[in-house]
Amino acid sequence: YIEHLSERQDNFTKVKLNYLKNEKLKLKELGLLKIDNNSIFHKKYKRIIIVTFESLSIDFLNYYNTKIPQVATPFFNYLLQNYFHLNNYFTSNMPTDYGWTAILKSKIDLNIDDKSLLSYLNDNNYKSYFIMGASKFYGIKSSYYPKAFQFKYWFYKENLKNTYGNVFSGWGYHNDVIFDKAFNIIKNNQNSNIILCTETVDFHQPGPYCGFDKEKLPQKIQNAPRVVQSIYWIDTQLKIFIEKLQKNNLLDENTLLIITADHNPHPGFEYKEFALKNNYGRLARIPLIFVTKNKDFSNFKYLQNNYYSQIDFTPTILSILDINTSNNNFIGKNIFNSNKYIFFGLGKYRNNLFYRSKNLNIKFNINKQDKNITESAIYKYFYNRK
Repeated sequence: YIEHLSERQDNFTKVKLNYLKNEKLKLKELGLLKIDNNSIFHKKYKRIIIVTFESLSIDFLNYYNTKIPQVATPFFNYLLQNYFHLNNYFTSNMPTDYGWTAILKSKIDLNIDDKSLLSYLNDNNYKSYFIMGASKFYGIKSSYYPKAFQFKYWFYKENLKNTYGNVFSGWGYHNDVIFDKAFNIIKNNQNSNIILCTETVDFHQPGPYCGFDKEKLPQKIQNAPRVVQSIYWIDTQLKIFIEKLQKNNLLDENTLLIITADHNPHPGFEYKEFALKNNYGRLARIPLIFVTKNKDFSNFKYLQNNYYSQIDFTPTILSILDINTSNNNFIGKNIFNSNKYIFFGLGKYRNNLFYRSKNLNIKFNINKQDKNITESAIYKYFYNRK
């Protein structure tokens, strides 16, 4: 599959679909005709840390959903109360391989030809690291990840064994191990520019993981469903990691730490009980939190309720760093765009395309024969930027 992916992409890019006049007008109306990624904020961060949680939607954070006990996510609550974040940041595609493609390549389908965020940073004297708890032989990871994401250093279940032994279960190494490895990499590269991505597994479906014995949990959640206990474990490990960085002056004014998810949970399993009715389903809202020592993004709170999605991640980071991407073919846009335009989130799941904004919620099948003007315009936009 991966071997033939590049050949198929070349075939896609040879033929562009021309827009009809009324489709161009519709693209302008939707904000898709021209996306200018000039940024209202620039800073050359030395360290960029991307903490990505498995299957975590905002539904499972008490800040958004009081069905989750406050004692289960106290640190997430603290971060959301004190740092810039987005409230309408949507999954662009799922499962994990597609989620990471959206995050690191601004693409909604698997893609090995175009440059990734890590590749751009490699070219600008950053060391790029990718750490995951799962096996590299799970799914298509071993054949897809190196070609698609272009990191320089890759850590996964098999080579983490050399340091951490057999202290894994289920889906792989747990968050405490992933964060310990991340901390050591950051500490050992204090004088280098680095970008580090973590892919955790502890909220994976089915069977979310909690590393605490029952008696060590807050009393209020000792008999709670496993999903609540798991989010408490995740919250606690994140707190330990960030406080450890702070204590060692590794979350300084030159560090940008971003907290997000690879995608929202799949509908069903034990997750459904706590889901918000207006969010749960395909391509739901996930967290995006910007953590910096000096709260660099505090002036942009007016953007927090606008609509965005994962494909906006890479254009945003590159624009913040003021790295030239004029020849890119990104689907997404820079969150901190200098121009006023319509704010929207884009996505695709299987054969369905999604466009979401404050006033519109569009979903349609790409194989639909009688597409209306809006659907046809959106379809051509996605197709031409594969």
